Amino acid sequence: MPHHQDDSQHPHLEFMREDISAERRKKPGFGGTRPDRGRREVFGPQLVEAADRLIDEQTRKASPIAGIRPHLVFRVPIAEKASPEGIIEILKQAGLTIVSIEPDNAVIAFRDDADLTDFRDAVHAYQRGPKLGINRRTGKPFASTKYDMLEIIEPEQMRLWSRDDRIGPRLAQLIDSNADRIEVTRAYVVDLEL
Repeated sequence: MPHHQDDSQHPHLEFMREDISAERRKKPGFGGTRPDRGRREVFGPQLVEAADRLIDEQTRKASPIAGIRPHLVFRVPIAEKASPEGIIEILKQAGLTIVSIEPDNAVIAFRDDADLTDFRDAVHAYQRGPKLGINRRTGKPFASTKYDMLEIIEPEQMRLWSRDDRIGPRLAQLIDSNADRIEVTRAYVVDLEL
């Protein structure tokens, strides 16, 4: 466990970095066609509804400190055999910051305010479908958009990142994932991801 202490700026803080090799390695590609989501005009509204639900849940939560703007941290689960690599760039283009990829391949996304307008715009571009005309490269009509990758998202499973999600695997081993075994008189050393 490498040890680092910056004596010049914060001598009272001792920082240690530990490389925990959670299974967050690049997974194989999708390995076939995207899931059959029906037509664009059917699946697009499902994505918008999921975004609206996240915003609604976030705005119903009371802000913990006056003057702090609400922000969104949420899970974007993807289809079972899909690789998260393809959706990451699309989510970035839709105004989201990618925080991490969970072991189950769900992408954790962050937005510094409770506004998913750029995401909705990406969904609307997906719904409009490919542009009209002939692709000069292939000589055939355009068949897809860059936002077709949104089809690997499981919109009904999208949810805000919860308190339980913030408890890492090592701490969960000590206190249980819902903190049932926490000892109020014991000091715990925790890893923080800032």
